[in-house]
Parts: sequence; structure tokens; C-alpha cells
Amino acid sequence: MKKKIIGTMSFLFLMLGTMLFFINSRPVMAQGTGFDLTREKTIAMRYSPIIIQDSRSTADKFTEFNFDGDWNPLNNWQDLDVYSNPQPTIYYQVLETENYFFVYYFLFYPRNVENISIFHDYHENDLEAFFLAASKNAQLSNITSISLLEFEYHGSLNMYTNDSSLQSRCGYAKKPCACMQMNGSHPVIFSETGGHGLTMPTSLSYMSNYVLYYNCSENPSSVLGFGGQNMTYDLEPVYTTFWKYKQTITSYDPSLSTWNYLTRIELPIWIPGNDSYGPIKANFPWSFQFEDGCGLERGDWFFNPAKSMFQQWTGLGNFSMKYVYHPYFNEFGVSFDQTPVNASPGITALLLGCIFSVAILDAIELVKLKMKNRS
Repeated sequence: MKKKIIGTMSFLFLMLGTMLFFINSRPVMAQGTGFDLTREKTIAMRYSPIIIQDSRSTADKFTEFNFDGDWNPLNNWQDLDVYSNPQPTIYYQVLETENYFFVYYFLFYPRNVENISIFHDYHENDLEAFFLAASKNAQLSNITSISLLEFEYHGSLNMYTNDSSLQSRCGYAKKPCACMQMNGSHPVIFSETGGHGLTMPTSLSYMSNYVLYYNCSENPSSVLGFGGQNMTYDLEPVYTTFWKYKQTITSYDPSLSTWNYLTRIELPIWIPGNDSYGPIKANFPWSFQFEDGCGLERGDWFFNPAKSMFQQWTGLGNFSMKYVYHPYFNEFGVSFDQTPVNASPGITALLLGCIFSVAILDAIELVKLKMKNRS
């Protein structure tokens, strides 16, 4: 009977230890909040980019996806000839952790017309993307509050930082540098002609075919020494546009690939396009995947920037992976708090001590029983 009791106690403590292991290692989800259009737009406007567009044809105009009055992705190329001066528009998404704002910006072009030597890349619909991480610990009006800029660049991930304490773990990261061009809290971004790859400008010497776009209270042209054409652009949230109308957009070509993010929700990867112009290449805002993204899964860059930043950079200091604002929580039924919940070290030591103690007692009792049987 004594052996049975001790064996039962060992089993119970082993079960407790196993539970403790999973509690310590498994990410625990925390509840997030719903969509707040007013607050999101305020933050998006604070960091709204200044776009220097190398504009050599109608194809170099970024605008609304529904610039032609519908969400049909198969008529955008042709309708650009009819609506030749569409309203410049940038889509945005704001997520927030305890110590960072993550602000995404997306530029939609109805046409991608890239000609480099003998290389030609034509396709209907083109979506370019970048995000910035702004520390909430710094004054939001201070340009140093932006710690990081990351660009999707033709399937690669280009990363820039002014923070000398940050060092990249992998990918196409740029070493900490002073190459982030800023105008107050607004980053200055260059968009290439044709393929529309987004980068930091190499200099502020502008050519005559460049167009400056801005969404800040004052025209930055004079401050930047830009003497060319300048225009304002509108800001529209991803959540009430691409996210809301994703099923309408994909209904024009339901054969395109989907994937399940976190095994929770099936999402489309590609924006349909008329393949008579070229192969379909436009991603939805949430579906970017990179050649060397530090082990990120498809969707992580958009839905979980805290995970993305944590896997890409060292030197983050007191970095929280707990979101306090994330409008997609209600869609998924989960939140993205990826911070492991660590049990108290004292309790851990106590439980481990109990497990080993009972195991030793059990072993001693077995030895006694064997010696008794021999005698």
C-alpha cells in the first residue's frame, strides 16, 4: 500500500511539472480591442510619409483601389485610361503594443510597368508596403520616436534604423545609420518608376519628373528643397477597405491561392488581375512573405509586428509583445500577446524539489522492497 501511495504521489507531481513546463513555454493570449477609426487616423497622420514618386507615365500614379467606382480588380488597367487623374491615396493600418506604435502604409498602383534593359515586368494591380515602429516612450513629435522602417521591396525585406542599439539578426537589414530621411515626424520615401519599389532616397537632389506627395499640415517642399510638382494625398484604413471587401475582390477569380493564418481564418493571398497583361503578382496587405524574413510565417509581418521585430532585431531593451490595440482580434477570436507567462521562480523551484524528492523516496522504497524480498 505504501508503494502505491508513493507511486501515485510521483505521478501527480510529474503531471504538475509537465503542466508547469507548458505554462512557462506556451504563449498565452490576452484580449485586444476593436477598431477605432479616429485614433488610428490620428496616429497615421502623425507619421504620414512624404512620397517622392519617380513619375514617368500614368502607371506611376498611386490611388484608391476603387478609383473607378468599383472593387473589380480585372478592369483597373483599362480604367486608368478613363480616370487618368485619380485621387492619390495611401492605405494605412495601426497596431499598438505597450511600448510601440506599428504603422503600416500601402500604395496601390493599377499598373506595374517595369522595363529594365531586356527585363519586362507587366501586371495589373500592384501593392507596395512599408511599416514604421515608433516608440511610445519618446515624445511623439520627436523624430527620434521612429526606431525602425521596414520596406517590402520586390519580395525582399529592407530594414533601416537610426537606433545604434539595434542590430539585425538576419535578412536584408541595413546597419544602423543616419540614412532615414525625415521631415519632423514624417519619413521621406522614394518610389521607383515602373515597378514602384519603395526605398529611402539616396539624396535630396530631385529630377524634373519627380512628384512630391504629402499629407501633413504644411507643404514640405521648401524645407526639403524640392522645386517640382507637389500634391496632397488621402489616407484610408485597410480595415474598412481591403479587409472589408476582400471577398468581393477575390470573387472575380476564386481559383487563386489562400492560406490559413494561425489555423484560425482562411485568407486570400493574391489580388486578382487580368493575366493578359502579365502574371498576377499583387499581394493583399496581410499576405506578404519574404525571401529572408527571419523565419516569419506568411502574415506575421502584418498581423504580428511585435513578433517580427523581436525575431529581426537585438538590443530592443524592455520590449513588450503584448498588444493594447489590434482591430483583428475580434475577427480571429484570439489576441496576439506572445509573451510567455512565467510562473514564479520560487514556485517552480518548490515544485521541482517536490518532484525530485518524491522520486528519490520512491526509489528508496523500491530498494527496500527488493532487499526484503531477497531476505
